[in-house]
Amino acid sequence: MTVRQDAKILKDVIQALDSAGLYTDCDLEVMIEEGIVQIEGTVPNRNRGEEILDVLRPVKGIQGVEFEIHVLHGEDTLSFEETFGDEDASETEARKLMEDHDELREIGENPM
Repeated sequence: MTVRQDAKILKDVIQALDSAGLYTDCDLEVMIEEGIVQIEGTVPNRNRGEEILDVLRPVKGIQGVEFEIHVLHGEDTLSFEETFGDEDASETEARKLMEDHDELREIGENPM
């Protein structure tokens, strides 16, 4: 992931949060490094904090989210990490190996 790609993802993340009213309604600091979005700050209530992940899931390019949010009206701190993507990288690699194995078998070569 390049700095340029991170900058584009960060722009998309802020736009998504702003469109949902989360960026202006909440006191959030948003950073990104190698596709991992890091969010710290304060939200007015627990529901708004939980909404952040729902808003970020469709943003293309995000590899994961690290999240530490204080809930203003309460004692809660929401803190977690989540990996994004359609499938785990090892799952993708395993699927590719299986496909290669099947192709070799179809053309009569010994895959092992």
